[in-house]
Amino acid sequence: MKILLIFTFYLISGLTVIYRNLSLQDAGSYQCGETGVWKQTVNLKVNSDPCCLGSKTVSGYLAETVAINCSYPEDFKRNTKFFFKQNHQYFTEKIRNSETQRDRFSIYDNRSCNILSVKMSDVREADGGVYFCGVSDGGQQFSYYSLYSETQLQVTAPGSSVIIITVCVCVGLLLIGGSTLIYYKLRFTKSQGSTPSSRMELEEQGPTYTTISFQKNPDSPTVAAVPYSEEECATEYSSVKHHT
Repeated sequence: MKILLIFTFYLISGLTVIYRNLSLQDAGSYQCGETGVWKQTVNLKVNSDPCCLGSKTVSGYLAETVAINCSYPEDFKRNTKFFFKQNHQYFTEKIRNSETQRDRFSIYDNRSCNILSVKMSDVREADGGVYFCGVSDGGQQFSYYSLYSETQLQVTAPGSSVIIITVCVCVGLLLIGGSTLIYYKLRFTKSQGSTPSSRMELEEQGPTYTTISFQKNPDSPTVAAVPYSEEECATEYSSVKHHT
């Protein structure tokens, strides 16, 4: 059980002892006193329970409501339960289960499920930090708090998640647009590259030649014929002579 134990000894001017991250090896007898005189003996018993292992992180948004749930062991069912905020070595009580509402905090102890639920409304930037759920016990000579659940509250602006999603969408659209542009550019380059080869094939085939006859009128026996040879590839022009 990862627990933080706070002892307060009233016989020694309200001496407070904080024992962090308890382990099974920490169980035993402890004595406290002043100027060499032991005035108080404490027998510490350490239990293990899966509900109290490690810490968790909760996200809260400015001006909204955040809920923090703490599971507790069966041994704490009848104890008075508290909700603290840690400030360096100090712990400030925010609310306890003997009340339902205090300032912006409300609390509900679900004993059937062994869950203590705390809601904080109108979340502010200063609310960020470390919170503990705990129980209290003790007598006239000393008392103690067992802080059995640790929660890290991170406060962010409500629009930050929307901005992140918007940026991701824009990046995705840019990637799609860029890929599409590259695809069509490659297709265009490929089609342009095929045009010279087709033109070259036509040029290699050479021009086709034939013989053209011109006749002035049906009664004229004279025919002007211009022969063209397929081997006369160097010919750029020719002339035709008409007989009158």
